[in-house]
Amino acid sequence: MIFERVHLNNKDISDKTKKHHIARYEFAIYVKHVHGKCLDLACGSGYGSEMLRKAGYNVTGIDIDSTTIKNAKLEYQKVDFISKDIRTLRPTFKYDLITFFEAIEHLKFQESLTVLENASKMLKDDGLFIVSTPRDINDNYNTFHKSEWGYTEIKNSIGSYFNTVVILGQDWDTAEISQHNIRQNDFYIALAMNRPFALKENILKQQFELLLQ
Repeated sequence: MIFERVHLNNKDISDKTKKHHIARYEFAIYVKHVHGKCLDLACGSGYGSEMLRKAGYNVTGIDIDSTTIKNAKLEYQKVDFISKDIRTLRPTFKYDLITFFEAIEHLKFQESLTVLENASKMLKDDGLFIVSTPRDINDNYNTFHKSEWGYTEIKNSIGSYFNTVVILGQDWDTAEISQHNIRQNDFYIALAMNRPFALKENILKQQFELLLQ
C-alpha cells in the first residue's frame, strides 16, 4: 500500500521508510547550526517540524491537507502549523532554513518551479534550502507522483533560482546521506543557498559541515 504522507505511528509504513524520512530532518538539523526561523514545506503529519522545533528552530509547517494539519496541531502543539497550498505561497517572511522533503515529485514540473522560485525569495542571505526526492519515482503504481527529477533536472532547476546547489545521495538500505555514488543512490538530497558555499564531510560521524564562502 502506498501512503501519500508518512505518519510515524502508522504500523503499515515500514520502519525502513520511516528511518529515511527521519534521517533527512536529522541531516538538516546537523548541517545548519544557526537555528532561527524554519519553514517546513509540505510538512505532512508534522513529526519533522517537531524535530526541528526541539533542535531550536521557530518552525512553521505548511501542508495542503486540512485534516493532516488539524491532527498535527493536536499532536505537536508548539509548532505553528498552517493549512495552505504551497503552490500559492508568496514570500512574506525570511527564513534561516527551508525544508522540502519528498514532496517536489508530488507536483507537476511547472508548479514545482514556482515553489522553488518563491523559496529562493523567502530564504535569508545565509539561509539554507534542502530538498529531497526519490531517484526512481515508481510512477507505475504510485499515483501521488506527478513529476520525475533526475540528477540534471533537479540541479539545473534549483540552480535557476539559487546561487549554489550541492547534490548528495541517500541510500535505501542504510538511510545514510553521502556524496558517494550520488547518481546511483536511491534518493537525491539537494542543498541550495543564495550565496556560495561548500560541504565538508566528516566520514567518522557520517555528517557534513556547511562552509560559507
